Amino acid sequence: MKGEISKKNIFASLLAVSMIFTMMSTTVVHAQSVKDGSNEVTVTPNVGVSYVSPEETIETRGTSRPSKVWNIKSKGQYDFAGSSHYQNLYTNYKFTGKTSYKVYVENTGDNPITVTAKRLTKTYGSTKISAGKTGSFEFSNIKSDTEFYIVFEGNGYSFSGYVK
Repeated sequence: MKGEISKKNIFASLLAVSMIFTMMSTTVVHAQSVKDGSNEVTVTPNVGVSYVSPEETIETRGTSRPSKVWNIKSKGQYDFAGSSHYQNLYTNYKFTGKTSYKVYVENTGDNPITVTAKRLTKTYGSTKISAGKTGSFEFSNIKSDTEFYIVFEGNGYSFSGYVK
């Protein structure tokens, strides 16, 4: 019985240590450009956007939930820019303050990008922008206190723009 308890304790300890190392493992990648066949992705510094959706309940860094809100009526236009190879990007803020908005985006990359203004359960507007082109959309089907964010989707894309 004593030998059996020791084996269980050793197994449990090894399992716990393995789980800790698995949870602590991270991969950091930094690149200036990526060549994928004949496509080259120009990396634009991410300004006002991140890989974390404002609807997520846990941030990857820090101790609080992402709940920052940008009131466009009082703070004015919100500018953003970014690039990603395969992941979606999200604005760092949820937006509020008006009953109509305009989203303008310049696709500075070599691949199409889809830009969507939404909340978790509702989409207010969306557009697909070809490589090297600009696009915009406006929507007014929203209350001034309703919060929404913008998501950028594509493969190997870069962009800049604003919401106002």
